[in-house]
Amino acid sequence: MLLSAGDPERLAEATDAAGVPPELINECVGRLRGAVIARKAESDLAQGSLCECSRW
Repeated sequence: MLLSAGDPERLAEATDAAGVPPELINECVGRLRGAVIARKAESDLAQGSLCECSRW
């Protein structure tokens, strides 16, 4: 699971979203791993320039 929380100053929901993945990961021990996307990579990843994803 990748978390792209965004800028909490601009998106108030970013802090709420950050609380959900740890709960899911704890419930799916051994089946789900989490990672936070570096802020400087968020826009490149969203535009698909860091992966070969054609859709989400």
